[in-house]
Amino acid sequence: MAELAVGATHSFFIDVRVDPTLAVTTTLVNSAIVTSVTPDADSANNAAQAASLAIPHALLPVDLAISKVMTPTSVRAGEGLTYTIVVTNHGPGLATNVRLLDRLPAGVIVITATASQGLCNTSTFCELGDLAAGATATVMLVAQVESNVAAATIINWVRVAASNPDRAPNNNNSSATAMVTVADSLTIAKLAPTLVAGGQSLVYQIIVRNDGPSAAANVVISDTVPAAIASLIAVASQGSCIVSGQLVTCDVAALGAGNSVVVAIYGRVNPAVSADLVNRTTVTSRADPSGATATVTTTVAHNADLMVALNATPTTSAGETVTVTATLFNNGPSIAENPVVTITLPTGTSLQQTLLPAGWFATDNGDGAVTITTTQALTPGINIALPLVHVGTSKKENLA
Repeated sequence: MAELAVGATHSFFIDVRVDPTLAVTTTLVNSAIVTSVTPDADSANNAAQAASLAIPHALLPVDLAISKVMTPTSVRAGEGLTYTIVVTNHGPGLATNVRLLDRLPAGVIVITATASQGLCNTSTFCELGDLAAGATATVMLVAQVESNVAAATIINWVRVAASNPDRAPNNNNSSATAMVTVADSLTIAKLAPTLVAGGQSLVYQIIVRNDGPSAAANVVISDTVPAAIASLIAVASQGSCIVSGQLVTCDVAALGAGNSVVVAIYGRVNPAVSADLVNRTTVTSRADPSGATATVTTTVAHNADLMVALNATPTTSAGETVTVTATLFNNGPSIAENPVVTITLPTGTSLQQTLLPAGWFATDNGDGAVTITTTQALTPGINIALPLVHVGTSKKENLA
């Protein structure tokens, strides 16, 4: 202590341990002396003593030692591990009321706790009873790392004590260290129609499952929808989905071991598409950035519901012209490619003139039938009028 001001005091605390082998009652006298380079006007009060009475312990001293082994030393979150704890009494006395407390790390739960003597509860406190000099007691803890524990190093501490004084308390503690890793196992099951018509709606159903053993963190599902599918909508049973162009991204966040998430993607197939639709889905997590993929292929078929209506000049005289108009409808859902309309003229009439729109062509077959063709494709919902003019000797009904 450098200085002490006038009227000031300063206290010191000294902690000592009485020899546990003390055999007789003893008076322990502690002496303290204070000095200073400053002259002291009254040196008679510079020394003091304090006495304590040390009484021998009723129990003989012991030396309890504890060791701990953990298997395996590396464990995946969601899996089990075993702690083997051995307590040894090195004597010389009989250790009475031996107690053991195991302090499990956060995220580790006890499945079973068994002891070679005494009893243990699930809070990892064991009452082992008495332990003779030279004897041992073994405690077996079967535990499990919870599946949502992050990758880390975990340390498990254990302590033993008895009612006796302990000659070497430094070996009353032990610890075991393990490395926890995360290992999720994500799988994808994908459902889609094997056949769809151009212009129809389509649904992709994606089921992502985590087979564990660990919980999966930062789970992201990405789906690249074919360009021929428009009007996309995506929903998920957990998390949220964003549609950007043809890319659907669903942020699921965490997916526990044994759990699943379902994503549904809705869209409409382009009526003009003819190529197969190939759809690919990928799922990744923090522990598995490469993830899993699944691909489905849907065949596109054209299915166009064509309808024709025929109208003609209602009244005419022999030798006069008659206008016959065939109106062609495409009710979808697909486009109609290379449509052909055949009109059979009444007996005794002949084709005189066509008033067809651009891109349509009429051919007189010479047998009373006229074939109308085009290189244009009819989109769903369209209707187009195809008028013909013919002349004849009588009014007849036209067939198309």
